[in-house]
Amino acid sequence: MAVKELKCSVDDCHQSQCAKGLCRKHYWRARKYGDPLVIKKAPNGECQDYYHNVVVNYEGDDCLPWPYALNDDGYPLLYKGGKNVIVSRFLCAETYGPPPTDDHQAAHSCGNGHLACVNKKHLRWATFEENIQDRIIHGSRGGKPHPRLSSSQIENIVSLKSVEPQYVTARRYGLPPKKISLIQRAK
Repeated sequence: MAVKELKCSVDDCHQSQCAKGLCRKHYWRARKYGDPLVIKKAPNGECQDYYHNVVVNYEGDDCLPWPYALNDDGYPLLYKGGKNVIVSRFLCAETYGPPPTDDHQAAHSCGNGHLACVNKKHLRWATFEENIQDRIIHGSRGGKPHPRLSSSQIENIVSLKSVEPQYVTARRYGLPPKKISLIQRAK
């Protein structure tokens, strides 16, 4: 007896289901934008114009949300120099100069970097550990509550890189494997 292939639940989509009743395309749109029908493709130059005309000139104290492409963690992206760059890092470098070291990250004082905030007043250069401490204070880590990690826990996660699979370390610390990977790669 043949198994019937289920189709995407979006009207007029004839692709096979991938997850949660949706095809791959609609599933990723739902995951990234909260709606499987959203198409966020800006006309050529619109993102760059928004960056230069709005973001760079913004002087308010409130968060300024980025209305264009986001990475999987919710951080804003801008196509620059033939590749996607994280807007907050690019903006921090333009506003405050290059990072003190390659390991420094653009940290958000508002705690809303993962919610696409691009207010230059909320940015500063911080080490990985300083940024993690900020996330703990703000209770954020990619939009989800961040378990409190001490410096020794972070060092332990890094030391387990070649010792055990990331999913095992992830279970131990209550984090997604992707986050363990980022910690172990000092991202």
